[in-house]
Amino acid sequence: MDLQQEIEQLRRENEGLKRIMRERANKDREIRPKDQPGFVVLRASQELSFPPNARQFKKLYWRAIVQCPYPAELTYTEVAAIWANGGKDQLEAALDVKLVPWDAKAEVLWDLDTSSAYWNVKIRSEEYPVKD
Repeated sequence: MDLQQEIEQLRRENEGLKRIMRERANKDREIRPKDQPGFVVLRASQELSFPPNARQFKKLYWRAIVQCPYPAELTYTEVAAIWANGGKDQLEAALDVKLVPWDAKAEVLWDLDTSSAYWNVKIRSEEYPVKD
């Protein structure tokens, strides 16, 4: 097997492991059907953004805390890798939103929720973060 085939095999295995992780998380949280993306909006509120430049306009954003299907056993580094390799796109598609960065350094803010044993992500968007 050449290197390209090995990379493709590992990618398929990784996708399968992510699917199994999501399905287990959905089962634990009683989310039906099992093929749901597994993102649950815990809280959403509007905030008014005050730009640093007085010539810019204030803007309304939605701030939300979303429970992710990533178990607490994963480290922050592992969760960040999942996020970078398609997790962000899955959340945007699941909630029908386009994320707005918090600031120049952080697109989202992560929080480990020990009571539910899953990772939460704090997001900002211009759209209401709950799909109808």
